[in-house]
Amino acid sequence: MKKKILLLATLTLLLTGCGQTPKLKNGEEVLVELSDGTKYSVDEIWKEFKEDYAIDIILKKIDTKLLEEEFKDSKSDIDEYVKAMETNMRANYETEEQFLNALQYYGYSSLEDYLDMVRANRLRTLLTNEFAKSQVTDKEIEKYYKEEIVGDIEAVHILVTPSGTDKESDTKAKEKATEIINAIKKDIKSGTSAIDAFNKYKDDDDVKFEELKRFTKGDNVTEFDDAAFALKTNQYTTSPIKTSYGYHVILKTKEYEKEKLDDMKDEIKTTLAEEKIENDSTMQAQALNDLRKKNNIKINDKDLERAYNKYMNYQLNQDK
Repeated sequence: MKKKILLLATLTLLLTGCGQTPKLKNGEEVLVELSDGTKYSVDEIWKEFKEDYAIDIILKKIDTKLLEEEFKDSKSDIDEYVKAMETNMRANYETEEQFLNALQYYGYSSLEDYLDMVRANRLRTLLTNEFAKSQVTDKEIEKYYKEEIVGDIEAVHILVTPSGTDKESDTKAKEKATEIINAIKKDIKSGTSAIDAFNKYKDDDDVKFEELKRFTKGDNVTEFDDAAFALKTNQYTTSPIKTSYGYHVILKTKEYEKEKLDDMKDEIKTTLAEEKIENDSTMQAQALNDLRKKNNIKINDKDLERAYNKYMNYQLNQDK
C-alpha cells in the first residue's frame, strides 16, 4: 500500500509539475537522475505505473461512483452500517491512540481510510447479492421448492446425554438410547401407542424428555432435523441419532402442509443466491463487471485497456 501511495504521489508531481524539469533529447521530462548519468523519464515511469498500479486506482474511483449511485436509496442504512462497524472496532481498544495505531498496523493511513474500505465492501456486498439473485432462474426455484421445502412438524424426543467427554461415557449413552428404543418397540408391539410409549420417559431423571411444538427445518442442529423430517407422522427413529448434545430418540407427531411456492419465492431466491456466492468466488467480479458494462465504461488509453482486460480475465477465471 505504501508503495502505491508513493507512486501515486510521484505521479501527481509529474502531472502537475514543480518548477523547471530537465528534459531528454527527445523532449521527455526527466524525473530522476543518478550520479552515473542514468535518467528516468516521466513517460517511462508512467508506462510502468499504468501496467502495475493504475487499474487498481481507476477502478476504485469508478466503482465507488457507480456503487454509490446504484444504492443511493440505501445511503442511510449504509451509513448506519459503517458507523456500527466503527463502534465495534473501537470497542476493542481502550484509548483513541490504541485504536489509531491498530488501524495503521492493519494498513490504513487514517480512520477515514478505514471507513472508506468498510463502505466500499458493504456496497460491493450489496451489489453481489443483487447480482446473484438475478442469476437465479424460476426453474432453480421450483426444483429447490420441490426437493428442499417441507412443511413444519411437531415431535417429541428423548435425549440421553453422556456423563463425560470420554469414549466410555459416549458408548454408555448410546447403549442407553438403544435400550429405550427396544423398550418402545416392545410397548408398541404389545398394543401401546407410540406417543404413550414415549411419554413413559417424561419423569425419567436419567434422560431429557421434550415436546417440540411446531418447528421448521433449520431450527435445530442438522443431524436432528434430518432425522425428524425424514420420518412419517407417528413414526420414530429406530436407531439413536447422535448430535453434539448426545443421543436422541425421536417421534414425529404432526406434519403441517408446506407453504405455497408463490409465498416462498423470494426466500428461496435469497437462499439460492447465497449458495451461488459461496460456491463461485468470481461472483463479485462478475457483478462489478456487469455494473460497469451497464454504465458503458470506456477506457481510451490502449495500455490501460489491455491492463484492464488482463485484470478482468484473471478475476473472472481465478477458480477455473
